[in-house]
Amino acid sequence: GYQLAQSLTAIGGGDLWGIGIGHGIVKSLLPSAHEGFVMAAMSEEIGAVSILLILFSSLIVFIRCLTLVKQLKRTHQEFEALLVLVLSSCFTMFSLAHVAVNCGLLPTANIPYL
Repeated sequence: GYQLAQSLTAIGGGDLWGIGIGHGIVKSLLPSAHEGFVMAAMSEEIGAVSILLILFSSLIVFIRCLTLVKQLKRTHQEFEALLVLVLSSCFTMFSLAHVAVNCGLLPTANIPYL
């Protein structure tokens, strides 16, 4: 419970725009701030708006990968399409799991943000 409490403190302490890069204090209190709680530490320093921009960028990359899969299937490159689909799905699922762990929606599993 300690890691989750510190993570939620960091997310709430950043507000919309954050307190400034390098000025966060919760990252020194979290035992694994450099691995499983990167999003919480970043949220304190750069704010919720920047975190949403990062997540939106991840969504754009995933959507672009899906359009690439569609193009590859159209040209009968099945292996390449499957490879792009699997890699982009793994990236997206790890990202969603990381955010859910930082927000307390999933149990702490120390999944790094890719």
